[in-house]
Amino acid sequence: MKTKHYFFILSLVIIYTISSCEKFLDITPSTGNVNPSTLKDFQEMLNSDSIARCNFILADLMADDLSFPAFARNEFYGNSYMYAQHIWGPGEMDFMYKSAYERILQMNILILKASEVKPKNEDEKKGLAIAIAQAKVNRAWYFLQLANIYGQDFTNGKAATELAIPISLVPDASVKPKRGTVQAVYDLVIAELTDAIATPDFPVMGNTIIHPGKASALALLSRTYLLMGNYAEALKAADECLALKSSLLDYKTLTASPLKLLDQSRNPEVLLGKTGVDYDLNLTYAFKIQISKSLDSLFTSSDYRRRLNFDYYDIFANEDGKYHFNYSIAVPEVMLIKAESLARTGKPKEALPILNLLRKNRIENATDLQVADIEILPTVLQERRRELFCHGGLRLFDLKRLNREQRFLKNIVRSFYDSENYQDTTVAIIKPNSPRYLMEIAPLITNNNKDIIPNPR
Repeated sequence: MKTKHYFFILSLVIIYTISSCEKFLDITPSTGNVNPSTLKDFQEMLNSDSIARCNFILADLMADDLSFPAFARNEFYGNSYMYAQHIWGPGEMDFMYKSAYERILQMNILILKASEVKPKNEDEKKGLAIAIAQAKVNRAWYFLQLANIYGQDFTNGKAATELAIPISLVPDASVKPKRGTVQAVYDLVIAELTDAIATPDFPVMGNTIIHPGKASALALLSRTYLLMGNYAEALKAADECLALKSSLLDYKTLTASPLKLLDQSRNPEVLLGKTGVDYDLNLTYAFKIQISKSLDSLFTSSDYRRRLNFDYYDIFANEDGKYHFNYSIAVPEVMLIKAESLARTGKPKEALPILNLLRKNRIENATDLQVADIEILPTVLQERRRELFCHGGLRLFDLKRLNREQRFLKNIVRSFYDSENYQDTTVAIIKPNSPRYLMEIAPLITNNNKDIIPNPR
């Protein structure tokens, strides 16, 4: 019975993968094989740009970087923004959860099937090992995303007991795993990335930006350790990553913010391309989503990030009638991880040159910062917010971990403009460490698997 389940799911996923492959940087899939068994099959699975396309807009709406329209109520966009009692209706499927696990399933199939192949020669052995390493990096990226959207932050001191997400590592539809702990997911992510980095001949960069390499694995490892509060290891991984690749893009040369996958392919900063587009969001909210006042207050008029992403009326840029989002792992994030880790490990002055270098590539006529040691960490965190807004939930993840520190506690305030009284009206205040920081697991999911315990609301 399990074998039948396996090959049914295998066929569906490989058909999905091959059919969704688009020509990307002149590499085109050429097989419809539903039972991958050769190195070429696995490489073509990894070339599917569907692996790089995802949508975590709800995690960004839950943060404090965007302002959503007043009429956004009673549907999952508005419910997420308002931290509502329920996000999903009884028949609604969570697209973030579903699409992420579809991609994890693809990587599970690749890792299992590639591990079963007996290589004919050393070149094939090396190629299979690299394909498995790349699949593990992709799988780790999705597991880390899901754990931080549906689970508590690692830094709350209860990672060993708090529930995160189901850990699914086998392509078997009959297996319905329970939610693993936060600790278990992070341990898996670290193991996946460590294995990939240690793979012989694992290239620094993949063939294209959608193919992971050692640099992106180290970058993701540094992100993981930062979210754990393990700043020494975060600093070590960031340093190793930046020793391999540290290119920056000068924003003065841009006319639009690089958001699409092809934009990312031309961006020298990108270590692993991940982008999102939301068509449904545009149908109702085109030209209506604005920058929040708290984020706007951090930008100066000379900051190209503000100019390129928001218009004169503070509207978030949407291109070609669609909202696009950049979720890529890139050099600036690694620089900021290094800067934060330095500031938190007794070397705040060493963080300033990192910030100044990034700012010179982001701000017109930027001058070097002059900041007292005690203010360097807050300055790093502000720069992180400017650089990584709408980045697949990273700001939400930061809010959760920073709420564990008294000096960074923050209420999330939701207010709408009252046109009759010409003033903002507060309609919701979300306290630090509220259980509603955790995304609701859709009833469709919990009803299908009774072992998945819902998040408290």
